Amino acid sequence: MAEKILSAYERAVDDGLFNTDGAPAWAARDVGDLEARCAELERTRKGFEIKAFPDDAIREEQVTWLNESVETLVSYVNDIWEKVQQDHDLLPFTMADHRRDVMEAA
Repeated sequence: MAEKILSAYERAVDDGLFNTDGAPAWAARDVGDLEARCAELERTRKGFEIKAFPDDAIREEQVTWLNESVETLVSYVNDIWEKVQQDHDLLPFTMADHRRDVMEAA
């Protein structure tokens, strides 16, 4: 069976990018807002992926555009985590990497 290709949103969720545990209030608020927008775009993208959609070219164009839009929002979330890191003098890796390291150590 072929491996399922994850969307930009699914990859971000799997990486823990939207996990705001221990984040400053401003970061948790902004990340939460961006995640909500990403989830909306993801629902719309999935709607275009149904086989019953009548025009393949339009469907593919919309799915691509929606996924790219989520990727843009995900980059904004990464920018927020980089700002949090700078504010707290953390090591130069993403918060998702940090959380993954903490979970692996547990």
